[in-house]
Amino acid sequence: MAAVTGLPPCPLCKNEAPHILCERKSGASIRLFWHCSTCDLVFLDPKLRFDEAAEKKHYGLHQNSIDDGRYREFLQKLITPLLKEVERIDGKRAFGLDFGSGPTPVLGDLIRQSGHQMENFDPFFANDRAVLGHRYDFVSCCEVVEHMYDPHAGFTQLDAVLKPSGFLGLMTGMIPDWSRFSSWHYPQEATHVCFYSAKTMAWIATFFNWRLISSAANVTIFQKN
Repeated sequence: MAAVTGLPPCPLCKNEAPHILCERKSGASIRLFWHCSTCDLVFLDPKLRFDEAAEKKHYGLHQNSIDDGRYREFLQKLITPLLKEVERIDGKRAFGLDFGSGPTPVLGDLIRQSGHQMENFDPFFANDRAVLGHRYDFVSCCEVVEHMYDPHAGFTQLDAVLKPSGFLGLMTGMIPDWSRFSSWHYPQEATHVCFYSAKTMAWIATFFNWRLISSAANVTIFQKN
């Protein structure tokens, strides 16, 4: 284990006493991961994150298209359970936000095809802060929260844009088993910096006073109280 100076606070719950979970080799470099015993978040050491320019360049390499059937099928794993909850209350004319829409906002386009109104927000590719001034019936957040350098601020923003009784649908890789974290594929992605468990999702629900409706596979649905 490499020598470590200073303890980075947990970027989700701000606990100032995380412990080292593991080190992983990535090419010639070492990636150090910390674990928070309060909210169960695992996070990459902040000194090892990309800078903003490198992060944006990496995301720009993503080649997603609405014409890609496999990608549409992947997105439906989030869209289907999220819209099931939304339409149970708001019918087919709800107002939603895709938070972290990326360079190609396919998820928002698919939800529009279901009859709902959608806005897109992405800090790199659709950075219209005006859309964050509205409140939404639902928010989709697909493969985003694992990229958040400050998930406490990120979830606070999500809470702010949700209407009371609004729904938040998250898709992110969930830690399968602590004993397998060191060999799990998800942390191999260079821009993945935060990793969540079922316990983390329960902590988020309690902290923000959200109802945890479901957490199955890699999809979690919350409702704002």
